[in-house]
Amino acid sequence: MKWPPTISDQARDECYEYFDRNIRELKKNPNGKVDPAADGLQNNDVDAFRHAYVSGVMVQEFSESTAEILGRLVVLATRTTICDISYLRDYYENYLVYNMI
Repeated sequence: MKWPPTISDQARDECYEYFDRNIRELKKNPNGKVDPAADGLQNNDVDAFRHAYVSGVMVQEFSESTAEILGRLVVLATRTTICDISYLRDYYENYLVYNMI
């Protein structure tokens, strides 16, 4: 079985490349790749697109239920503070993806 964080990182990079090529230009590293840590990739259209893309890849690699559990764990693990409610938007974006498949 493939390692979920590796699949997620690869899907994230593919997503950013697609977005950069086909939708609008994103900030790049000195090596020319989209910088996943750059400003402007969270809490907007890029973030929603990434959630949908990565969630879809995870469903293809594992199963819908496994992808949903992994998505919830990632959202919980990446909360910055106890008061950070942006995770609710992330849950909602993930919910939409799982219910469209």
